[in-house]
This record gives sequence, C-alpha cells and structure tokens, in this order.
Amino acid sequence: MIEYTKAFIVGGWSEIPSDLAAFAHEITEGDYSFVSEAEVYTLSEALAGIRHFQAEARRRTVITHSAGALAVADAGSLITLNGPEPTSLKKLFTTAPIVAWHGLSRHEFTARSGVKGWASELGQRPVIQLISRISKFSTIEMLRGRESGDCGGCAYIVSARDEFGYGLHGEVELARTSGIPAAVLPGGHNQALVTPEIYAKQIAKFMSRVPEAA
Repeated sequence: MIEYTKAFIVGGWSEIPSDLAAFAHEITEGDYSFVSEAEVYTLSEALAGIRHFQAEARRRTVITHSAGALAVADAGSLITLNGPEPTSLKKLFTTAPIVAWHGLSRHEFTARSGVKGWASELGQRPVIQLISRISKFSTIEMLRGRESGDCGGCAYIVSARDEFGYGLHGEVELARTSGIPAAVLPGGHNQALVTPEIYAKQIAKFMSRVPEAA
C-alpha cells in the first residue's frame, strides 16, 4: 500500500538531520502540514542503504532537497526541491562553500550546516566521486523518466535565486510541458530549509492533486 501520509526527507550533500528538522516539523505539524510522519535521511544514509531505502520509498511521499534527488529512482509521490541539473565541477566546488556558509546565520535549524555537514560527508564517501555524479545529474530528466511512468504524484520546485542556477535554464517550462507540476519560489538554494513554511504551502497545493491510494 502506498502511504502518502508518511514521508521521507532526503537532504543534500553536507546537510545533517538538524538542518532538515524545521522542514520536517513544518510538513507534519505546521500550518500547511500534509503528512502525519516524516523520517529524515542524510544523503549518505540514503545512498548507503539504497536497496532498503528505495523499497520503502516506493510506498511513501519522498521529498528531496538538492542532491538528495540522487537517492530516489522512484517513489509513491516525489517532490524535488532545488534538485541538481548538469553543472560544471568548477561551479560546484566554488559555489558549494558559499551556499553552506549562507546557512550558518539564517535560521536556528541550519546553524551547523557548513562545518559539521561538510565534515560528515567527507567522512562518509569519496567527495570527488560524489561531486562528479551530482555534476552530471538531471533532476528534471529523472522525474520525466520515473519507473512508474506517471508524474501525477511528483513535483519540481526550485528557487528564484538558486546559487547553482538549478532549474533556471528552461527546466521549469520543460517540467510543465511534460505534465509535471512545477514552481519557482523566492530565495536561494537553501531557502526551503530557512523558510520551510513557504515551500510546505506550495507542496501542500501540489499534494492535493495526488489521489488517495486504495
């Protein structure tokens, strides 16, 4: 049975569970909550246990932030926030520290994203290999090619000032013409973690289109 009321949240590279806590709270208990439970995964955790994670993801609502999209081949319902699109390695390496540093002072739940998150990922897997995968990954193409062949339960959401430029080069228009709900919301790459209520509100609107599972 697909349980749309239970969610997995997968963070991006360098994001630790505390970075995603405010978002998890918002979608379960906030003004625009749309699930009853939310379980948080770091990118390393999701990739390390990919078979088990994917088996469960097919029965859940899955929300990914940034490179978290790499861990999801299919899901009961899949919403991507600022998912990566093909980008040069140079831009990833030069922009990532800027994005992480921005998270240090904007919100209590993202206070440790820069230092502890990077240290955690450095200890989990080869950085160059993972960054190379991120640089070649296309979230919109992943959504268009979902195993289910149906994007009635997925959505593509990006930020207007995403520092990496994700979703700002025609991908939103491509999503919409492919029948995938898409939106451009205010802020930068980590805005969903800083002001999760704005993103939760948009996702709740998209989720209302998802039929109840039998």
